[in-house]
Amino acid sequence: MKKNGFTLVEVIVVCVIIALLFSIAVPSFANYIESNQAKECQVNRKSLMALWETAKVKDPSTTMEEMLTSEAGRKITCPSGGTYSVTGHSLTCSIVSHGSDALAEDSVASADKIPGREETPEAPTATPEATPTGTPTPTVSITPTDTPSPTVSPSVTSTPEPSSTPEPVKTPQQILLEMSGSWDEVYQRASQDDDFEIKRGEVYTQGGVYAVVEDEEIDDDDNLGKKQNMNSFYSSGNSSPMIKMNMETIYLSTDHSNNKTKYKRGDVYYDKDTGTFYVCRKSASIMNQASKPPNSSWWIKVKSNSLNNG
Repeated sequence: MKKNGFTLVEVIVVCVIIALLFSIAVPSFANYIESNQAKECQVNRKSLMALWETAKVKDPSTTMEEMLTSEAGRKITCPSGGTYSVTGHSLTCSIVSHGSDALAEDSVASADKIPGREETPEAPTATPEATPTGTPTPTVSITPTDTPSPTVSPSVTSTPEPSSTPEPVKTPQQILLEMSGSWDEVYQRASQDDDFEIKRGEVYTQGGVYAVVEDEEIDDDDNLGKKQNMNSFYSSGNSSPMIKMNMETIYLSTDHSNNKTKYKRGDVYYDKDTGTFYVCRKSASIMNQASKPPNSSWWIKVKSNSLNNG
């Protein structure tokens, strides 16, 4: 009588094959996760440096240590659980494999030197000249005359006014950073107020990622107060409520007058004449379809966010 089933040898062979595949797949998957976390950590450090540069515009004495302990700095953390610190002149993650980024030399302020303030040299002490002794001083007799002495008008020395230091020119990235709002604050506001909403053209950031609202509005009907992660509202497709922005390269109007650039969804365009930002809504299938921003059907105009409007 024939019985259906697997023999012991077949079962052992299958188990060995599964174990072999598992031993290959698990390390590869772990390395993939670690590599992505290291890249995200690098982006977070760049965001911290951008926040620090913006803070120095308002207060040149701001150090990176102060930025790391500020409210905005504490929101940007390493995805692997590492901590950021200033080592020498570098912003370093406690996880060695994530690396570090060099800072300007004035990032660490010492107690006797504040960035932006020049030390005033001490005036040299005048040494009185010694009068030789033993030499008689000749006596000069002055005969008064009727000629009046000329009147000497005291000279007035004008003190030159100190020259004002021109404010540093902000980069487009710094301007866009000031216009963006924190997604963590959006989530907190929306979870407490059902009427809170974000509108088309507003930019928000979380974890070093920037996204612009594409829909007319996103509110409680879209579960705004229930989605803590901003990436729940954007995707790689062309039908998501928000668009992830490509912040690595911001196209300037002066650099693209030839209309030969082929833009794609998420590209950022800055009109230097009007000081206005635009975000591309969809990739161009033909070279010149999206080459003349800001075409209203292809571009979203960036505006102030709902958090700034109260």
